[in-house]
Amino acid sequence: MKNFYLFLGLLAIIVIGLAFNEPKEQQALTKLKPNKLFFNEELSAQSTIHGTFGQKHFLNKVSLIFFGYTRCPDFCPDTLAKLSRIHTSLKNNNQDNFDKLQIVFISVDTENDDIVTVKKYIQFFNNDFIGVTLSPNDLKTLTKSIGVYYEKISSSHNIDFYEHTGTVFLVNQSGKLFGIFTPPFDLSKLENEISNFLN
Repeated sequence: MKNFYLFLGLLAIIVIGLAFNEPKEQQALTKLKPNKLFFNEELSAQSTIHGTFGQKHFLNKVSLIFFGYTRCPDFCPDTLAKLSRIHTSLKNNNQDNFDKLQIVFISVDTENDDIVTVKKYIQFFNNDFIGVTLSPNDLKTLTKSIGVYYEKISSSHNIDFYEHTGTVFLVNQSGKLFGIFTPPFDLSKLENEISNFLN
C-alpha cells in the first residue's frame, strides 16, 4: 500500500509535467457505423460506481472509454488527465446535456488491478470517472470484439508493464460504438467534438 501511494505521488509529478508540454497535433473524431453494441449483453463487470456494470449502463449516456492499467507510467495518466480537463471544462461551461456524459476507464491488467485499486487510481484524476474491471476471459471477449490490443511486455520490481491501444472510444446513447479518437490528442478539438456530440 505504501508503494502504491508513492506511485501516486510520482504520478502527480508526471501529470503536472505533461500539462506544460501539450502537443499541438490536430485531432478529429473518426466515425464508425454504429451497428455494434460496445458491451456484449452477456458480459458483466465490476465498476467503481454501479457495483456490477453491463450494457444497460451505456443506455442514454454518451460514453468515452479508455483502456489502460493503474501502473502505467506515462500514456495512461496523460490521457486520463486530458479527459479530466475536458470533463471539468464542459461542466464549468454548463454544457448542454452534460449529465449524459460518462468517462469509463477499463483495466487491462487483470492480475493486479482489482476494483479497489482502480477506484483509488481514477479518483486521483476525477471523482466522476467510472473504473471497470473484468475477468480475463470477458476482457479478451470485449477487446477482441472492438479491436483493442493489450499485452504484458515486461515486469520490473513486481510491476507489470503492458502495451495497449491508446484509442478513446465514443459510444452513443444506444450503447453502440460510434467512433474513435486516436492519439496524439488535441484538447480543444477533442472537447469540441464531444460538445457537438452532446448537443
